[in-house]
Amino acid sequence: MRRWLSVALVIAGLLVVAAPLVAHSEPTAEELERNRKKLAELANHPEQLERLRRDAEAFLTLPEPRRAQLLQLAHDLHKKSAPAQARLGGVMERYSDWLAKQPEEDRKRIDEAPDKASRLAIIRELRDQEYIKHQPRATRDQYEKLKDKSRTDFIKSLRQEERKRRRDWQIAKVFWTQLEKGVTLDARLNDLPKDVQNYVNDYLKMFLSKDEKERLENAEGKWPQYMLTLVELADKHPPALMSRDGPKTYAALPKDLDKFRQIKKTKWEGRWPDFAIHIVDMAKRRTAILPHELWAYNYGCLGQPMKDFHDKNLLPNLSSDEKIQLLQVQQQAKWPEFTQTIQDLARAHNLTPPWFTLPGPSERWDAYRQIISADRSPDK
Repeated sequence: MRRWLSVALVIAGLLVVAAPLVAHSEPTAEELERNRKKLAELANHPEQLERLRRDAEAFLTLPEPRRAQLLQLAHDLHKKSAPAQARLGGVMERYSDWLAKQPEEDRKRIDEAPDKASRLAIIRELRDQEYIKHQPRATRDQYEKLKDKSRTDFIKSLRQEERKRRRDWQIAKVFWTQLEKGVTLDARLNDLPKDVQNYVNDYLKMFLSKDEKERLENAEGKWPQYMLTLVELADKHPPALMSRDGPKTYAALPKDLDKFRQIKKTKWEGRWPDFAIHIVDMAKRRTAILPHELWAYNYGCLGQPMKDFHDKNLLPNLSSDEKIQLLQVQQQAKWPEFTQTIQDLARAHNLTPPWFTLPGPSERWDAYRQIISADRSPDK
C-alpha cells in the first residue's frame, strides 16, 4: 500500500501519467511543460528514477478502479499540510508493515471484509489481541473473564491510562526544572503577558468556533490543559490564512483597528470573507500593514520569521515557474490569494511556514508544542 501510494503521489503530482486515469481535467500545455521539467530534474538521480519507473509500470498493471482509488487518495493527501502528510503517511507505512506480518488467514479476513466498518473491527480485534499479550499476567487474566464489548472497553481504558502516563512523563521531562523548583506555571489567560491577553481576546477569539471557545474556557485554571489548548487552537488559526469564519462587522474588529471603523453600515458587513477583503482593500489604499500578519496581502505584511522562511527556505526550493507564480500573486497584493499561495507551495515542497500564531518568544510555546506532538504520536 505504501509503495503504491508513493508512486501514486508522484504520478498525481506530475499529472503526465495521471491525467488519463482520473476524472480530473486534462493538464494544460503549461502544466505539462512544468511536469516535464520535474521529470528532467529526476534524471539527476538515476537510481531513484529507475525505481520510480519500475514501480510505475507495476502500478499501471493494477485494475483501473484500484489505480483511480489510489490516485484519488494521493490527490487528497497532497492537499493536506506537510505535518498532516507526514503523520498520515507514517500511519499508512506502519499499517502496511503491520499487515505484512499478519498470518495469511488474518490478512484474508481483512481483505474480504464487506465494508470499511467491518474491516476496521477486524483490525481493532487483532490489534487488541496483540496488545493484551504484552500485559502482565493479572491483566491478561482479568481480560479473559470479560466478554465482547466489555473486553473492548477494558483495553480502551488500559490504553488511555498508558497514554496518560506517557503524557505525564513528557510533561515532567519538558518542565522538570520549573516543577522541581515549585514555580507556578501559567494556567489562566490572566497569568500570561498583557500582549498575549490582548491577542487572544481581540484576534484569536474572532476565529474560534463556539465549541473551541468553550474548550478554552473549560481549561481555565488547569495546568497544563489551558496552555496546551491555547497553543493548539492558536496554531490552528493563523490570522494570515483564510478561516471558516471571522469578523463581519466594524464593531467586531480588534481595538487596534479603530482607524478602519465606519459609522454607517456598508454593503460588506455581515458577509465573510467579503468583509475581511474589504478591510484589506482599505489597508492597501492607506499602505497600512495589519497587526499580527492579519490577512497579509504582500511580503511587507509578513513578520520576520515568515520573511526569513520565504527567503531562505521557500524560494530556494521553488522551480522557475513557481517563483513566477509567487511573484505574480505578490504583485497582485490580494488576500487570501497571497498567503494561500505560500501555503500551497510550502506543502508541495514538504515545508511548514512559521505563520504568526501567538505573541512573544517561540520558546514559550514550543515547550507545549512538544507535548501536543507527543500526544499525536501513535501508540508504541
